[in-house]
Amino acid sequence: MKIFTTVLISFFALFSSYPTDLQFTEHVILENIQGGVCLGAQDLNGDGYIDIAATGCTGNHVSWLQNDGNQNFTQHVIQNNFLGARVLDVKKVDSDNDYDIIVTAFTGNKISWFENDGIGNFTEHIITDSMYRPSFVFGFDIDKDQDLDIVATSCKGHEILWFENDGSQNFTEHLLKENWSGANFADVSDIDSDGDYDIVATAKAGDVIIFSNDGNEFFTEDTVISNWGEASSVQAGDIDSDGDIDLAVTNCGNKELTWFENVNDSLILHTIRQNFPGARSPVIVDFDKDGHVDIVAVAWGTFSSSAGSVASIFLNDSTDHNFTEHIFVPYAYDLVKLFVIDLDEDGDNDILGATYMYHEIRWWENLEITSDVGNNPTINPDGFLLYQNYPNPFNPSTKIKFTITDVETYSDASLLVKLKVFDVLGNEITTLINEEKSCGNYEIEFSSVGTSRDLSLPSGIYFYRLQAGNFVQTKKMVYLK
Repeated sequence: MKIFTTVLISFFALFSSYPTDLQFTEHVILENIQGGVCLGAQDLNGDGYIDIAATGCTGNHVSWLQNDGNQNFTQHVIQNNFLGARVLDVKKVDSDNDYDIIVTAFTGNKISWFENDGIGNFTEHIITDSMYRPSFVFGFDIDKDQDLDIVATSCKGHEILWFENDGSQNFTEHLLKENWSGANFADVSDIDSDGDYDIVATAKAGDVIIFSNDGNEFFTEDTVISNWGEASSVQAGDIDSDGDIDLAVTNCGNKELTWFENVNDSLILHTIRQNFPGARSPVIVDFDKDGHVDIVAVAWGTFSSSAGSVASIFLNDSTDHNFTEHIFVPYAYDLVKLFVIDLDEDGDNDILGATYMYHEIRWWENLEITSDVGNNPTINPDGFLLYQNYPNPFNPSTKIKFTITDVETYSDASLLVKLKVFDVLGNEITTLINEEKSCGNYEIEFSSVGTSRDLSLPSGIYFYRLQAGNFVQTKKMVYLK
């Protein structure tokens, strides 16, 4: 079935300030990943906890990070001479039911899969060592023969291929397209609803192409759009919940996050967000678990400027498929890959990120605070909580949210609550709260300017401390002028 493209530009993004029902705490998992480019997450050693696989491009290494169940991670280096370790995918490559890792060696000109013995020991198997500058890889059973095949692109080699698995992890290379300038990312889905799996891919030349499968793995090119900025990443999924497959596509050149709505034989382009520089890594997921598909994406900025760099969740209102943007990282200059998973297994979606220039793996813990704050707080009987301020870094103001509960008395009891701000030397800057508070959720704004206590703060690190009864907790925040 051929996909004919209709281009219709429409603006479906509704921009808002950070909502009270989405709150995150940022955690740094690893600080020496040396050019963190890609990551994935699954239980890699069979202990029931979600672990992380990651690449370090400039450090030439592939690692996995073992989760102790409390989200404390221990790094295990799988390969420390995997030249230009770049994109990976965590999938079950063989038939032993544990998770293996597929990785591209960008400067090593090869793609390998690392076989897991089930407890986190990995053995390398080379899929190809003759693909020039492989830049992307994705595992999927394309031919429906119950084994994992692989799609790969080469941005510098200007080609896209798929590798057919014979069931014994011997792979046969099939060329999909050559001389395709800047072949970039790909995904696999039944886009034309004919019962077989198609491949959709992007290229820096500004192309989005669907390689339509005839059912026998002969693929026909159907161009969705061409000469369209610099198409970067793509993910396929039913965004509008109408039973067919749509596409979420980022465009670095046009600085856009978009989606292509599948309507009969047409793909209709909708712009979700403009002025989204370095747009990449769209993830289609029902993030807030309301039954409607959302999109998570990052604006990386550019190599010369961090202006406009953010990481955001675009929540789908489902009615007209308007998306409301919720920024969870206000400064995302080096964030190149996002991965959504319930890392702490508490029932909500968390977000993982790899940072290239800061050499870090981070995760954003979803606190899933759904109750109102302010004058009529909802009781939280689980304990005292002080959340990370948002935004952070901030200028000129930020919001601090906390929960207070006296677990030894009834919920209508009052406690003396103190919330103070200190500089890095421990000098008190200001007292935000010093009064009796009943149990519940609260939020207060801290501003350096424009209030009765104009603080005229210099840029730097500050700390805020909450004391409620015997509970004391301190967190760090950063003010940037």
